[in-house]
Amino acid sequence: YIDRDYGFVANPKKIVFSLPAKPQPDTFGIIDWLAKEFPRAERVMALHHGWRPSKSEKGNAMRNWHLRVATFGALRGWRTASIADGLDRMLKLYETSDLHVGFRVHAHLLSLSQRRASLLIAEDSRGVGQVENARAIRSTD
Repeated sequence: YIDRDYGFVANPKKIVFSLPAKPQPDTFGIIDWLAKEFPRAERVMALHHGWRPSKSEKGNAMRNWHLRVATFGALRGWRTASIADGLDRMLKLYETSDLHVGFRVHAHLLSLSQRRASLLIAEDSRGVGQVENARAIRSTD
């Protein structure tokens, strides 16, 4: 991918929205905004750790939250994909997208490495570190 030019697709055919590791209140607004902004695009919400990330009480709560988000998204033309069962599934999903928006750092890095546009929403120190790193690189140009 390094030989390929990086370019932003103004009218993406496929958008992947990586859902957060923990419930974030802005998630519903982002889903709604992206659906309105890109009504013709195929839109997929990615569950990086599956519908139920663990068998704990927190895992059950996340499953319930994921179901609420998936229902909200489905009413706005989104489908939901679990990519918890392996790298191959993640690669296939992101390789066929034009734009990544979301909370997952690995999705952001994968998209950038494939020369695809990506907007990372920082939900924890890893996301903040990516933002600070990008800012440091820009200031040295």
